[in-house]
Amino acid sequence: MINYFLVFLLIIAFIQVNHGHPFQKKESFTELVTKGPVRLWQSLFSDYMDLGNLKQALHTLPHRDSQVVTPEQIDEGSLIVSPNGLLMHRRDAFAEDYTVSNNPCAKPYGKYARYVAYNTTFYFCNGTRTTKNNYDTHVNDGYSTCFSNMTQSKTCVCSLDRDTALCNINRKFTCIPSISSELPACSKPTYAKVRGGVDMFGDFSCLEATNATSLFINVTVSCKFTAPPAWESTLKNVDLANTNFTDLVTDQTYTWEALRASFSYFLMHEFNNNTLDASFAQVTFVNRKFVSRPINFLALAREDLDEFVVLKRPEQYLGQENITFHLNLALLKNDTYFIGNRARYEIGYRPWGSLDNAYARVTFNMVNRQEPAYSNVTQLVLSITIPIASVLLAGILLFILFVYFFRKWRESKELQSFFANQSY
Repeated sequence: MINYFLVFLLIIAFIQVNHGHPFQKKESFTELVTKGPVRLWQSLFSDYMDLGNLKQALHTLPHRDSQVVTPEQIDEGSLIVSPNGLLMHRRDAFAEDYTVSNNPCAKPYGKYARYVAYNTTFYFCNGTRTTKNNYDTHVNDGYSTCFSNMTQSKTCVCSLDRDTALCNINRKFTCIPSISSELPACSKPTYAKVRGGVDMFGDFSCLEATNATSLFINVTVSCKFTAPPAWESTLKNVDLANTNFTDLVTDQTYTWEALRASFSYFLMHEFNNNTLDASFAQVTFVNRKFVSRPINFLALAREDLDEFVVLKRPEQYLGQENITFHLNLALLKNDTYFIGNRARYEIGYRPWGSLDNAYARVTFNMVNRQEPAYSNVTQLVLSITIPIASVLLAGILLFILFVYFFRKWRESKELQSFFANQSY
C-alpha cells in the first residue's frame, strides 16, 4: 500500500513540477524524485494560504463603484453588501438567528448600537454598476442593457457618541474649560517688545501670590463633537427618509427617525433635525478625571498634587454649572514647580483616545520668593564644558581622518596616472 502511495505522490509531483510556462525548464527524473514531494507540499501549502487570503480579502476589499456583473449572475435577493461596502453573494451564515450575544455590534446591545438590515437597490448598465440617475438616463435609450436589483444590507447603527462600523469606540470630542471666577484682566505689558529686542508672547500673568496663597477658582466647561457621526460613512448612499430598518436581534422595524430615537441619552445638546446630529451627546457621563494640576516643569506628567472631579451632571458639560478647584500654593514644596518666579496650573481633561485636549491656565507671579542659589558650581562647569569639549574633539578627529584618507586617495590617483603613462 505504501509503495502505491509513493508512486501516486511521484505522479502528482511530476504533474505539479512540470506544469507551467511552455518554455519553462523541465525537471530531470533525479530532480523530480528529490524535489517533487517537497514542491508538492509547498504547492499544497501555498494553495491553502491563498484560500485563507481570499477569505480575508472578501472582508477587507474596499468598496468599488464599478463592479462588472451580468444579469445571469444576479438572482433575486441573492446579493448582500458587507459592512465595508463589497458586493457579495449571500452566505448561509446570514440566515442564522442573531441574538444579543452573537451580533457584531458594540455591547451591551441596544445601548450604543443596533444591528439592522435594510433593502438597497443597485443599478447596472452594460454590466457595470452605476448610479440611479445614470440608470434612469440609459434604461430606455435603446442602446444600453440596464437592470436593477434590490438586495439586503446589514450594518451597525451607532448612538451619536459612538464611531466606526461596529460602534466600538467613542466619537471624538473636545471639552473647552473657561475661568468663570473674576480675575484681573491680564494684558501684554508695555515692556513686551523691549526686553531682549524680541516680541514676547504667551500667558501674561497679573495674579500675584506668595508661597502661602490659597485660592478657590471656578471653571465652566463647554463640550462638542469634533468628528462627523458614524452613519455618514456607513449609510452614505442610503435614502434614509424612505428606508425601513429591521433590528435583527429584536425583529422590530423602524423608520430612520424612530431608529435614531431608540437610543437613550444621559445628555443631548442642540439636536438638529436637518443634519440628524447634535452638537454634543453622551449615552452615559464621561468617566474620566477632570483635573486641576500644578505643572512640575521637571516632570510634566506628575500627578501627586492633582485635584480632580468626575462630571456626572449634564449641566456641567454645557457651561451651565461651575466646577470649583482649590489652588493651594503652599503644597508646592519643590522648586521644580516654579520657573522664572512663576507657578502655573492647568485645568481640563488630560488627553486620551477620543478626547481632544484643551486647558484653562492660571499663572501666578510669585512675590518675595527667592530664586534658589546654585550651590554645586563644579557640576555646573562640568555639565557645560564636557559637551563642548566632546564636540570639539569629535570635530578634530573627523578632520584628521578626512585629511588622511584624502591623501591616500590622491596618492593612489597619482600612481595610476604614472603607470598609465609608462610605455613598454
